[in-house]
Amino acid sequence: MSKTRGIVGSVYQPKYRSGAGELKASAVWWIRYSHHGSKYRESSKSVIKAVAKGLLKLRIGQAGMGKPVTAAIRRTTFDDLTKLVVADYTNNDLDTLARQEDAFNHLRDFFSGDCLADDIATTRIDEYKIWRRQQPDGRAAKRKHNRQYEQPPRIGCATATINRELAALRHAFVLAARHEPPLVARVPHIELLKERNRRTGFFEWEQFAALRRHLPEYLKPVMTVAYFTGWRVPSEILTRRKNHIIDGNLVLDAYETKNEQPRKFPLEMIPELQETIEQQLQATRALEVESGRVIPWLFHNGGKPIVDYRPAWHKACAAASLAGRIPHDFRRTAARNLINAEVDPLTTMQLVGWEDIGMLKRYNIIGDETLKRGTAKLNSYIDAQKRRKPKVVAFQ
Repeated sequence: MSKTRGIVGSVYQPKYRSGAGELKASAVWWIRYSHHGSKYRESSKSVIKAVAKGLLKLRIGQAGMGKPVTAAIRRTTFDDLTKLVVADYTNNDLDTLARQEDAFNHLRDFFSGDCLADDIATTRIDEYKIWRRQQPDGRAAKRKHNRQYEQPPRIGCATATINRELAALRHAFVLAARHEPPLVARVPHIELLKERNRRTGFFEWEQFAALRRHLPEYLKPVMTVAYFTGWRVPSEILTRRKNHIIDGNLVLDAYETKNEQPRKFPLEMIPELQETIEQQLQATRALEVESGRVIPWLFHNGGKPIVDYRPAWHKACAAASLAGRIPHDFRRTAARNLINAEVDPLTTMQLVGWEDIGMLKRYNIIGDETLKRGTAKLNSYIDAQKRRKPKVVAFQ
C-alpha cells in the first residue's frame, strides 16, 4: 500500500474464472488508487510486481503534483526474470516450457530467487559453470525406471545441459532489456560452453528392422514414420490426428513446428510408409466401431494418447542389442538416407524440418559406406575422363 497526500493505492492481480469455473489469478499486475473521490485502475502490462509498484508510485506522484517517480528497475530479481520467461513461453504456447522451468530451478539453486538481476555479472556466470559441472546429471533421476536398459548415469552435469540453462538465462535478460521500461541496466555477456559430445547415432535398416520386431504393436507404426520422415516423435508424430492426413501428405502446421514453418511429407511415393498409415487408420476405425467412441489421434494405445513410451522403447532396444539408442537418432537416420539417395539438400531440409544448412550438416552423419560410395563415384568420373578422346584443334 502506498500513500501520498491522502492518495492511497495498491497493486494486485485480478481474479477471473476459467472456462471450467476455476478461480484463477491473472499473471499481469494491476494498480489501483483513489484521488479526489475517484477510483483509478490501470494495468502495468507486466508480470513483475516491482514494475507495478513503480507505476503506482509514478501515478501517485503525478496525482499529488509531486516529482514523477520511475519504476524501480534495479530491484528486478532472479525470480522476476523467471516470470518473464514463463509468461513469454505461455503467451506463445511453446511446448518446451517445462524444460525452461527445469533450467531455472537449477539456476535458482545457485543464484537464489531474491538475487538482484544486476548483480548477475559475467564472473558470477562463470562461477555457475564451474559449480554446475560438479552437480550430478539431472536426467539420471528421470531414468530410474529404465536403469536396467541404460548405461550408468554420468558423473557431473553434461555440457549440453549447462548450455540449455545458460541460454534460458540469456533469454530472460533479453526479455528484461526489451521491457518498457527496461527491467535491467545491462545484459551480461553469457558465453556458452563448447559442446564436443554431439550424438552420432543412426539406424541401419537391419538395426531398425530388428528393433521394430521387439516394439509393442502400438509403437511400431510410430517408429516406422519416424524412421522414414525423421520427424520428432513426441511433438511432431504423437501429436498427429487423423485430419493431419491431407491429399496423401502427413502435415504439420506452422505453429506446431520448431522453426515455425509448415511441413508436409508425401506418403504415396514410399509404399511401406503409405501402407503403415492406411493400416493404422483402418485399425482406428475398427476400434471406434467396437468401442462406440471417436478416436481423433492418428497414433494411440487402445484409443488413448501415447504419453510415456520410453520404458517400451528401452526394453526393445535392449532386446535388439541396441541399448542406449534414442528416438532422436531417427533424425540423423533420415538425413543420412536422403543425402545417400542423392536428394538435394534443400528438399531434405524441407522434408525433415530445418531452416539452417548447418543443422543438415550436423545431422548428416557420414559413415564408411558413404565415403566408399563417394570415392567410387570419383573413380568412375576419372575413368570417364581417361576414356575421352582428346580434341584435335586445327591450326590455320
